[in-house]
Amino acid sequence: MESPRVKLPVLSEMLGEIPTGSLVAVFHDGDSQWDMLLANICAEHLKAGGNLIYETYCRPPNEVRQNFQRLAVNLAEYEAKDMAVLYDGYHVLIGKKSSEKYQAETTNLNELSIASSQSAPLWPAGTLDTSANYSVLALNQENVFSRFYRKMVADWKSQEHIMIHGFVTGVHSPDFYEQLKMVSDGVVEVRLVEYQGKMIDAIRTRSFRGQRADTQMRHISFDSRMKASLQIMAR
Repeated sequence: MESPRVKLPVLSEMLGEIPTGSLVAVFHDGDSQWDMLLANICAEHLKAGGNLIYETYCRPPNEVRQNFQRLAVNLAEYEAKDMAVLYDGYHVLIGKKSSEKYQAETTNLNELSIASSQSAPLWPAGTLDTSANYSVLALNQENVFSRFYRKMVADWKSQEHIMIHGFVTGVHSPDFYEQLKMVSDGVVEVRLVEYQGKMIDAIRTRSFRGQRADTQMRHISFDSRMKASLQIMAR
């Protein structure tokens, strides 16, 4: 039986409707505006009635909420309705206590794996699980992370969730990125490029398993309220 498909804001312009139980890995430049683009995807998903888990490891939760606020979405309102969870993995990594309801209490990947496995069945199919940057968990422990990640992805796929997970380019071994590609259903690239004399954020699909991928490069632009739009770039 074919999995239901979900039309995700922004990404579906390139990927079409995305089957539940899919992982889209986003390889991005550290200086790109991927964080804000992800906030756009998540905000529109919430407004359309979807459920969201946003895992933050490189930014404090208040900065994530501010990104949503710039898009006229009060994330706390969705959290109060149990439609959204902001999972704080940031504070444990810097050795500080978090005041968030949902938070990582350890950096041990084996323990995080158990917690993730227990969480996956608690959410309805089609829930969007996102992280702007998982690279911080893999630094200096790529092999351990790869084992953790394969299990986590399998657990969440089995519950028909959709995952969008970001990884920074240029900080891991080539083999690590290849392993990520193998476990992913779709691979998207966000990077800074020179275009018409300016440095801009660009996005393109590298692959999407099971269907023909639209690999045209698109310029990511933001209006005054930081709402994102994509324009196909001239060759």
